[in-house]
Amino acid sequence: WGDVPSLRWRWEQYAKWWDHRHDPWLMAMPFEAMRDLQTDACEAIAGFLGLPTQEAGEKMESCINPYVSTTFRRGNVGDWAFEFTPALVDLAKQELGDWIIKLGYEDDDGWGI
Repeated sequence: WGDVPSLRWRWEQYAKWWDHRHDPWLMAMPFEAMRDLQTDACEAIAGFLGLPTQEAGEKMESCINPYVSTTFRRGNVGDWAFEFTPALVDLAKQELGDWIIKLGYEDDDGWGI
């Protein structure tokens, strides 16, 4: 890959927040919560920021229509298994395997397709 930083290096630059995930100034929310509980997630974020929660939830509901979005792919939880080839699974395990487990997405390194 030449001079391109590894995925692990990039993730670890971002993941410096991990040791602070329980600090009161940081709100950590997994993608799955935002995807599956959109209104609740939006209201929780608004509350964390000191904004009116119910109003934020109502506005979010009126603005989001995932069926016509051209910005994102399906965004289904676990959908990676349909996108990754066995070679990509091996690369992901090599680069981020311990983080996948640490973040609670898998219980051990036996995950794959």
